[in-house]
Amino acid sequence: KGTKIDEQSLDAPVPLADSAAAYARVRGGGTVVGALSRDVSSQNINTPSAGVYCFDLPFSPTHVQATARVSGTPDRIATADIPVAPETLPNCPPGSEAEVNLYASGVATLENGGFFVQFAR
Repeated sequence: KGTKIDEQSLDAPVPLADSAAAYARVRGGGTVVGALSRDVSSQNINTPSAGVYCFDLPFSPTHVQATARVSGTPDRIATADIPVAPETLPNCPPGSEAEVNLYASGVATLENGGFFVQFAR
């Protein structure tokens, strides 16, 4: 059982599972809903083109996950990525720590929309 695992014998540190390191509810225009966010603000996000959200964070995430907000557009799909050295993110400036894209399958294009994103360290 989990309580019997000797964490010292594992190859990597075990992350805390009680909460994400940082998270945000992001509006379509790239602004953050403060009451539904932690350690991510509107200043951490830029939107170079429709449906592309680039994150400049004060930490380097080890994982990112995004979920599209479906109100009004139920066919929207969110994808999220972090760079793996020496790669950069495809639609974000070099140095960005994460990228979220929102794809509307009904019109087959990237488009702005709300989403929830969480980061692990």
